Amino acid sequence: SASPVKRWWTAPTAAPDPSRAPARRVRPEHETGCAVFDLLTALPWWAFPIAAVIVALVFSSVVRSIRGGFSVQTDPQRVFTAAQRKVGNDRAGNRYEYKPLILRRCTAPGTQGDHIYPWSAGGATVMENYQSLCQPHNGSKSNHRPTALTIWRLERRRRRYFPAGTEPAVSWRFGRH
Repeated sequence: SASPVKRWWTAPTAAPDPSRAPARRVRPEHETGCAVFDLLTALPWWAFPIAAVIVALVFSSVVRSIRGGFSVQTDPQRVFTAAQRKVGNDRAGNRYEYKPLILRRCTAPGTQGDHIYPWSAGGATVMENYQSLCQPHNGSKSNHRPTALTIWRLERRRRRYFPAGTEPAVSWRFGRH
């Protein structure tokens, strides 16, 4: 007779058939007397990586909250002024400044001032943290933080089109000019 399939979410319904027992008998879950062990042995294999990720996230959030990592010092000035946008767009030649790694640069003119390093993450509202973007790409960028490679490529491109005497370096952190 075929034995019923044991599911991880159901308790065993019948004692195991002794004629099919392995050579070295493993103690069944209901005989251990340890509720934690019984629970762990009843879980499927894929539950352990998920539990590990959850524990790591909880641990990191507790550590960050203890250290004060969730508080970010932001610049009191949230948006670029009209004068800053004019200077920023003029020095960029009214062009869109961001260029994806593989694709070509957007051909739309840069009409909006964007924080290279997001204001919400502590980016300063200063010209060294300004880039000219079109409206759709400024909205899609949201508050993503740039990589070191992205900043290096932007500074390298800026050397070609910034007016002479204008520093192309990016300085983004509030309080670190």
